[in-house]
Amino acid sequence: AVHAAAPAVTKKVRVAIVDDDAMIRSLLAEYVKGFLEPAMQVDLRTFRDGVSFLNDPWHQGSEPYLIILDGIMPEMDGLEVLQRLRQLPESERYRIVMLTGRKEEQDILKALELGADDYLTKPFSLKELETRVKRLAQGMK
Repeated sequence: AVHAAAPAVTKKVRVAIVDDDAMIRSLLAEYVKGFLEPAMQVDLRTFRDGVSFLNDPWHQGSEPYLIILDGIMPEMDGLEVLQRLRQLPESERYRIVMLTGRKEEQDILKALELGADDYLTKPFSLKELETRVKRLAQGMK
């Protein structure tokens, strides 16, 4: 007899999009959810600034987190958010992609030094974002 196979456990990933531009937030949310599902279970939230993201207990779970983080935001820029995340215990559960309008090499190097896993300079192609995000998501436990 063929048993109904238990559904394959799909990887669960939490995705945060932190960007002060509402249009970019909703565009990225739709797009990222679209290409990560159905391969994984996606719990996606968007935040309009670093402060609201850091203050939200949602990102303190033990699951892996994929964070798409805008470099330039009011109040607290992406580099500061990145620094704060990397100071947390178990910060390796965060995979962080920086989006930056800053093309200067030192800004990109700074982001990488502070622990960004990848970065894209704006304007970026959605296809490129997809490739990079999928690569990071694949490597998540």
